This record gives sequence, structure tokens and C-alpha cells, in this order.
Amino acid sequence: MAKLWSGRFNKVSSSLLDQFNASIMFDKELYKEDIEGSISHAKMLFNQGILSDV
Repeated sequence: MAKLWSGRFNKVSSSLLDQFNASIMFDKELYKEDIEGSISHAKMLFNQGILSDV
């Protein structure tokens, strides 16, 4: 599969960048659940008084 940024850069990307982006296909499938989890976590932090609504 082609990289998202292919054609934009002249140099080869580092292996660290490749490792970081290795899960992009899973992330595309799970983004809704990830967002729902983040919202739930923020609500919990708010209910515990750790976050405010300001």
C-alpha cells in the first residue's frame, strides 16, 4: 500500500515514522470508538472534579 505522504517528499522516511504509522489501517476502522472513549474519559474526569467546563 502507498504511504499517505508518498510523492510529497524527496527523502526516504525514517523507520521510526513507519513504526509510528503502522497502525493507521486499524485507526481508520476504530476512530469512532476511540472518540467515544475519549469523550467518556473526559466526562469521568469532569465528574471527579479534575476537569472544569471553562
